[in-house]
Formats: sequence, structure tokens, C-alpha cells
Amino acid sequence: MIIQDKPEYLYQKLHLMIGLPVTHTQISIGSVFVLGLGNPINSDSANYPHREWELFVKRGCWRIDIDTRILAACEDEYDVMLNGLKSLEGSRLSNIHIEKPALDTHFTFDNGYSLHLYAISSEDDSNWTIFGNEVTIITKPNKGVWEIYHKSDNSGISENT
Repeated sequence: MIIQDKPEYLYQKLHLMIGLPVTHTQISIGSVFVLGLGNPINSDSANYPHREWELFVKRGCWRIDIDTRILAACEDEYDVMLNGLKSLEGSRLSNIHIEKPALDTHFTFDNGYSLHLYAISSEDDSNWTIFGNEVTIITKPNKGVWEIYHKSDNSGISENT
């Protein structure tokens, strides 16, 4: 189902992240990373306790900045990317802003840092995903929608923003 006139539902779900601290950052191969917000929760993995919310970026360009200075971006050396992500730890998410048509997403934190995500693919694939306790939110930039899946009933909603 595509709901074109109710992007407030998406913001209602994303608003649950506002005020939570960044409690975990992990970078993987290339510029793939995970940003964890909130407290650790029970998980199946002994090596990695999941957080209340997790942003998983796999195919998007990204940049971290503060004021007029760029701290790190997705094409930087590994240590620069890791240090940029680590600089977000302890800060609290204060705002989320989404721009059309490609769902560029901007996360602002209480310490003045910002994380910017930009789609790099026009294909039908997710660029980043947000995992929460009750929902999974997946970007589909080529369609200009986020897909929202409720874990309790495995239902999915696609929303234009």
C-alpha cells in the first residue's frame, strides 16, 4: 500500500529516536556503518548487543560535519571515517530532516554535529535502513518512499515523504 498524503506517519516513527544518545558506532567494509541510539537490548548475538534504534548505511554517500567544518565523509580513509563516527558517540539526536525527491536525510545532534545521508543509486534497492524495536524503515530513493515494516504483524507500508 502506498500512502501519498500521510508522511506524518513516517515522522511519527522517526520522532521516537529524538533525544536518544548515540551509544554505539561501528564501521565495516568500505563506508558501510552502523550507528546505534539508545540502550542496548537483548539480541541473538553475544558479540554485538543491538540498540533501541540502529541506522545501517550500506549504499549511501554520507558526511559528518560541524558548523562549517567537514569531519568525515564516505570516501575518506578508514581512520578518518571511524573518528568521525566516534565523534557522534554521547551526543543526542535533536532533529531529523528528509528532502525530496531522493530522500536525502539529515540527522542533527545536540552538540552541533550533523550526519547527512545521500542516495547513490536510482535502482530499487535500499540505501540505508533504520531498525527499531517495533519497526524497520527502509529507504527506496528511486521511488521516493520509505518502506515501514511492523515487526508485530509483518505488515509493510510504503510512504511518500
